[in-house]
Amino acid sequence: MKVLLLFIFLCTEIAFSQIDTNRIVEPNPSITDTIEYLVKIAWDNNPMPQLYRSKKIQAEEELHQSKWSWLDALNFTYTFDPSGSNTNSSVQSTDKLQRFGVGISVNIGSLFRVPSVIRQSEEEVLVANANLLNHRLYIRTQVIQRYALYKQNIAMLRIRSEAVNDAQSTLMLVRYRYENGETTLETYNNALRVYTDNQERQAVSIGDLAFTKASLEEILGMRWEDIFK
Repeated sequence: MKVLLLFIFLCTEIAFSQIDTNRIVEPNPSITDTIEYLVKIAWDNNPMPQLYRSKKIQAEEELHQSKWSWLDALNFTYTFDPSGSNTNSSVQSTDKLQRFGVGISVNIGSLFRVPSVIRQSEEEVLVANANLLNHRLYIRTQVIQRYALYKQNIAMLRIRSEAVNDAQSTLMLVRYRYENGETTLETYNNALRVYTDNQERQAVSIGDLAFTKASLEEILGMRWEDIFK
């Protein structure tokens, strides 16, 4: 079981090391590269990356400390008894040895726990790196999805606005012909219904566009109009 966990740990670490994080969030994208530019803005304005970076630094510091935790298993003692004196040189020398003392003790249990503590710290560093990487991927995915929906709704509103204009022109023509007795009331009502339906679709598109714009601005952390000033 331990061998399997170690294998999974190493495979995961290798996988993360092969990912170029600069390709997820470009450090200095050109403003002409809209997607990369928006991803960078979203990353810079999002408060979560700083939190994940802090957790990563904390995990790395704990790993560094855990590598020296074997010192906790050692206990150094020092004793000194200044009382008493003797003028005889040989006795005085022996007395000094008796009044000074240094000792070292080892806590075997703590010493054997050190490798486990180090492995746990290494896993915490891996988790911290994974969280930071995962948030990079999340930001990038959200920006691309929300920007795509925003552009899609712009196109849909344009199409439906054109449909409204066409339906209005048709309605005006049918009304003119109806008033001159050149067409039936049913034809006029059908043209009116088509015009009304297109107006409803246009209204829905206006709402969808406003919603997707707000959603995009949420992930970007700023108003859309302020980005490309």
